[in-house]
Formats: sequence, structure tokens, C-alpha cells
Amino acid sequence: MTKVISTINLKGGVGKTSTTIALAEFLVTEHNKKVLLIDLDDFVATLTNSYFVKGEKYYLYLIENKYITRCNKVDQDPQTNATVVLIGEDRWIEKNNRGETLLQLFKDKLEKTKLFNIDNAIEKNISNINGGILDLDLLPSSLGLIEVQDSLALISAGNFHVSSPVTILKDKISNKLKDYDIVIIDCPPNLGIITLNGLFISDYYIIPCIPDNMSTYGIPQILNRIKNFGEEIERVVEPLGIIVSMYRKTKLHNTVISLLEEKEKSNQYPKIFRNRIPLRVKIAEAADYDNHHTNTLKQKYGSEIRGVCKNIQGIGA
Repeated sequence: MTKVISTINLKGGVGKTSTTIALAEFLVTEHNKKVLLIDLDDFVATLTNSYFVKGEKYYLYLIENKYITRCNKVDQDPQTNATVVLIGEDRWIEKNNRGETLLQLFKDKLEKTKLFNIDNAIEKNISNINGGILDLDLLPSSLGLIEVQDSLALISAGNFHVSSPVTILKDKISNKLKDYDIVIIDCPPNLGIITLNGLFISDYYIIPCIPDNMSTYGIPQILNRIKNFGEEIERVVEPLGIIVSMYRKTKLHNTVISLLEEKEKSNQYPKIFRNRIPLRVKIAEAADYDNHHTNTLKQKYGSEIRGVCKNIQGIGA
């Protein structure tokens, strides 16, 4: 039976997307699962240039064609979405122009059209490793999702969520889910309508977070909102756990992890995965489609993702 898992955090730049991609790739290659990755995240930062300040290299990113930000690629997670990482910007632009992304699905709901074709939208055997991975498919995102979210929220729901704005994805993809062992949904950093579309079809969710105050601040809100949402749709969406990402052996990170584990013991929080994903250049560089030297999963992510993946691959078995 297909299991659907969403990944979510209310803060961007916490390693959510790279963790999501890594889990998908490992589940396929090391656990022989057929996986569909649904990308609901609309955020893309495009690398435009680099420069040095006092001997340290910095990178310029163009965000949504509106402004440029500076970040140190080693110390911060350059934010992008799974679609661009896995198929590259050129292929994404082609699909976006042809209406073969999830943007068209949601626009169809708003404009009362039927232009979205899920078979054309799904990209087969994708990855930026060795030209692709058999049995890893992608339902791609679009920057335009951010523009339709507010309009989607204005759609009124009928009885029992008939024609509800939170069932748009489910109505289109239900017949496809059975083709996969696991579906992983990369949610945007909010609890809006598009995220709720992902949660509506999810059995579980995972919260990747950096062990600092800003990245963990929204965990109670996520837990409470998804619990309440489950009550609304009369189905439990189970928290699978919290993954510590971009970990450094600092006093702050270790202190926050201890606090997370205390809340786990008191049943305030779900399971804290003991495999911590470290901050490392190799993992940061995995979010670059053109990084052709990352030829193997071990080179790309290291052993830590493998440990996390072992914890989740048997769920519901």
C-alpha cells in the first residue's frame, strides 16, 4: 500500500529540500522502492555570481527575479526547490511554459479549465546523479504557485470537502498513487492552502530543522495545526519525526537538541531522529543541478541520510 509523507518547516533554508531529495533517492536505490516526489515548494534562488570578503567566498542569489541576497554557501542552505535541483532550470522552464507543472493544476481550479495533464507533467527517472535514477519520478513545482495561493483560499468548500480548495491535488492524483510505494511531498514553508493539499493526501509528515531557536520555533504550530487539520478531515496525519539537519558540533546546536529530546520524552514532540545530518559542503552542493562530479549517493550525501532512511523505509509494513 502506498505511503505518503510530507516534509515541512515554517522556516526556509533549513535543509528541507535537500533532505527530501536525499530520502527519495535512497529509498529508490537502497530500498528498491518506487518513489514519486511531489514538489509543492514555490521558492527558487538562482546562483548569479560570487565574490570574496576578507578571504571568504560569498554567493549572490536571484530570488524570484525580484532581489538579490548574499549567503555563504557553506554556512547557509541556498534555498531552491526540488524541481530545479532534479531536472535543472532549462527543463523546468520548458515544462512551466507548456503548463506541465502543478501551477496549471491549481490555475485550472481557479479558471475552470482542464488544461493540466498529469501524465505529461510527471517527469520519469529523474535526478542529477548519473543522468537520472530509475523509479524516481517528479511532479514539478512552479514559482507561480505563490501567486495563486491567496485566490485558492477564497474558494468555498462544499459538504465533506467536495470541491474544497484542499482537495485539488487529491482529486487529480488519487489514481496515480497506487503506482508508487512511497510518495514524498516537499511542502512550502507555510501552512497555507497549497501545503494543506499535500497534507490532505499524506499519511505522515516529517519536520527537518536546524537545531537553533529560529528553525525550531514553529514546531508547536506545525504539530497543532496538522492535528487540528486531521480532525477537520476526520483522518490522522501522523508525525513521523523531527530530523536534525545542517548540524554543527556547537554548544547552541547541542543545547537545542537536548531540549528537543526532552520534549520527545515528555510526549510534547514526536520522535527525534538520532541520525543528524551535518552541515557539509558536499550536502550543500547537492542542491546544484550542474554539479556533475556528484556521481554517487554516498559522495552526494554521506552516510547520515542513509541512517535516517533506514528509520522510515519500513513504515506501515
